[in-house]
Amino acid sequence: TGTHVHVVEGNDRLMHFTPKGPLGDAGQMIEIDVDILRALEAGVPGALVLLRLELTHELRHAKVRYENTYRGPPALEELIVTLLQVRDFLALDVAPRQTILDLLAADNDYDAARSRL
Repeated sequence: TGTHVHVVEGNDRLMHFTPKGPLGDAGQMIEIDVDILRALEAGVPGALVLLRLELTHELRHAKVRYENTYRGPPALEELIVTLLQVRDFLALDVAPRQTILDLLAADNDYDAARSRL
């Protein structure tokens, strides 16, 4: 039970929340791509702020599941949590926002073909 944290390499996103653990147990799991941890360890500008934003995003998903307060479509949950993350991002000063954008541009390993609308 509880929330497990797993560090993975080559993930197509910085973090991902799943309501079940890797062995199908009752625990929840947050996967963190090792790239963001390496950037943090190397002192890359924006890494800590981005890590906080992403972790907050995934913990919001965990909170919804833990409290069992939402029973709608997963896409709507993701939209709401993402809008809250955008709000948090826009509340930052210009300099931290730019360092996050620079960091994402420098390590852009997500699948762009699947991300297009």
